[in-house]
Amino acid sequence: MAGESLVVPVSAGVLLFDPERGAEQIIELDVPGSAVAADGQLLDAFDGGLSSYLAWEAAAGVLSARIEASPADPSPATTFAELAYSSGRFDRIVDVADRAIAAIEGMSEPVAREGARSRLFSSLREMIEASQRRWAEPADNAQGAPVITDAGLLREILDRVSMLARVPDERVAALLARGRFAEAAGRPGEALEAYQAVLADRDLSAANWRGSGLSVRAELEASRRLDGL
Repeated sequence: MAGESLVVPVSAGVLLFDPERGAEQIIELDVPGSAVAADGQLLDAFDGGLSSYLAWEAAAGVLSARIEASPADPSPATTFAELAYSSGRFDRIVDVADRAIAAIEGMSEPVAREGARSRLFSSLREMIEASQRRWAEPADNAQGAPVITDAGLLREILDRVSMLARVPDERVAALLARGRFAEAAGRPGEALEAYQAVLADRDLSAANWRGSGLSVRAELEASRRLDGL
């Protein structure tokens, strides 16, 4: 028993049970350890580290309230999208990402607007690329980032990545991700179009593409992928 919650080990992680309200929630642990509940979060102590998990319902409730209270601020909506992804609540990502985009578009201060746009772009891009890495290297991602398998949802997120891309490196990342998605969906023509778009644009072909710990010129990566079609 910790505070008002009872922590019960289960096969999926731990179950938090509130005896007063009869409410329960299962939280999956990245690394099994000794878990205790405190102040709306779960602390998991294991050999070599300590992880903190904020209960999904509590975190989602707080962020939803902040979004409604400050609709012109993209930060709560972006944080909600990141939390939904890390918690496996993938169906919540697109709606809050759109709320963040709307807020970003309404910002008048250039530096703040660019910072908010860049953060959301990076977060959504990672959601796409983490899933795509799993397609190519399933074993390497076994303990890694969450993987989205719903093709329709991936396309929706990818559309927003493309919408947010501004500088050449970002536009390259969006095009290469779109090409990889088309390849996986069995649409080589769309993949060809995406890769050729990189090669046909001088700024894009000279940009850098970063993935799997490597940084290469975009024209080299696009050409490599074209050769593999």
